[in-house]
Amino acid sequence: MSIIAVIGIVFAAALAAWLYVDYKIEQKKLDAEIEERIQDYFKH
Repeated sequence: MSIIAVIGIVFAAALAAWLYVDYKIEQKKLDAEIEERIQDYFKH
């Protein structure tokens, strides 16, 4: 395995992990927003 291949794999793994974490954070925000809207809807 060449150094470039190793760096490429590490970079791809880091990018995938970052995207996954970013996606999870967005999911949580979305869930919280949806819950708030549902609660607001039932208040009226």
